[in-house]
Amino acid sequence: MIEPGPELKLVATNPLPVGREDQIWATSAVADGSLLIRSTSKLYSIGIATE
Repeated sequence: MIEPGPELKLVATNPLPVGREDQIWATSAVADGSLLIRSTSKLYSIGIATE
């Protein structure tokens, strides 16, 4: 994640547990405030946690 501003400032990362057997080939999508990333065997959703 980056912070808005005139210079690039990395504030967080979200590593995905993707290995040789599980690769990301699809285009990411945004839905309901979350980033959706589909791998060959999983669907990841990155967003703000809600209660």
